[in-house]
Amino acid sequence: KGVRFVTNVSQLERSMFAGNSVVQVVISPAPNWSSQFPDPAAGWPLWYSYVDPGQYSSQWMIAPDGAVIEIGATLITMICGRPERAERVEDPALSETAGGYARELSALGWRGPLNVQCRKDESGEFFMFELAGRFSGGLGGREMLGIPETETVFASIFPDRFGKTIQPRSAVSVALKQPQTIGIDNESLSLLKDECIWRRPC
Repeated sequence: KGVRFVTNVSQLERSMFAGNSVVQVVISPAPNWSSQFPDPAAGWPLWYSYVDPGQYSSQWMIAPDGAVIEIGATLITMICGRPERAERVEDPALSETAGGYARELSALGWRGPLNVQCRKDESGEFFMFELAGRFSGGLGGREMLGIPETETVFASIFPDRFGKTIQPRSAVSVALKQPQTIGIDNESLSLLKDECIWRRPC
């Protein structure tokens, strides 16, 4: 049944009734987070429209030779599993926690990009809760914030072709992910039907 939030004993008992379940305490939930939900019998799906402002995303690259490269980190607000807001953070404790996992994965043979997702507990200590060996959904926001994730990954794999351009520090302090409505003119629609290729000027 996937991951569910439960906030009282009756919900816990109902969600555990089917068996084969694991219980974990929510690390640093948002203030009054449980009051944002209705009261179903067995909790709520993880991707409910709960606003989660306390997730840290630390980006790394493990190069083909095993070198561990720190790229940057953000504090993000998640809504329905989407990183809707991101701001750049520089925290030595976060780097130490996330870097420990990156170095361990390097020793185990992993190569490629690595997204280490962390949260803080009530004492301020960082805890990892997910490792993603890929570009994640917040990539666009991180690039807007001046975190050179794509170029760092490509330069590590293809050093003769990438990584030669010095990137200026971004003036963007916050990146917001917003939907955009666009119109399709008749000529573009005809080309799309005829050629089966989508073209849109920037």
